[in-house]
Amino acid sequence: MKLSDAEKNNRLLEVFLKKSDREYYDLEITEDHQKLYDQYVSGDLNKQDFDEYLKKLAHN
Repeated sequence: MKLSDAEKNNRLLEVFLKKSDREYYDLEITEDHQKLYDQYVSGDLNKQDFDEYLKKLAHN
């Protein structure tokens, strides 16, 4: 999916905030987390799938 610049910036901001939350709570950002972030920013994942996969990672 091709994202507009505005949508890509919104996704980058959201990923930045999620990473900041993990760092604040001293939680590791794993390779799996980074892959999800990259897929979401590139448009490979929609918001719903992104949130769902993050929740699954949190419970592992």
